[in-house]
Amino acid sequence: MPGSGHVVEAGVDDFEVYEGQPINTTIINQLSAKINAYPNPFSESMKIDYELNSNNGTLEVFNLVGQTVETHAINNKEGSILIGNNLETGIYFVRIIQNGQVSTAQKVVKIK
Repeated sequence: MPGSGHVVEAGVDDFEVYEGQPINTTIINQLSAKINAYPNPFSESMKIDYELNSNNGTLEVFNLVGQTVETHAINNKEGSILIGNNLETGIYFVRIIQNGQVSTAQKVVKIK
């Protein structure tokens, strides 16, 4: 039609589906541990209460890119640890590692 504007046509000419198998998978043994972090968010330091099935382990604090920024030795089945005094403002994760098993990470936030 004269003077009615432009007509644009588009389409897909080539479409392929690929199937494959993952090259590598890692099975992580999950540790059953109770972690209570408070206050969250925190401005100076945060208290981490923990409860484990056995003695000895490590509490790890890591940042968004996976770098470990604090580690604390755990020598009892239950107890408390203060973290965060030297951390910059930001988002972190806390987890416990014990006998090759890793707990679910808990998100904590440090504010000004």
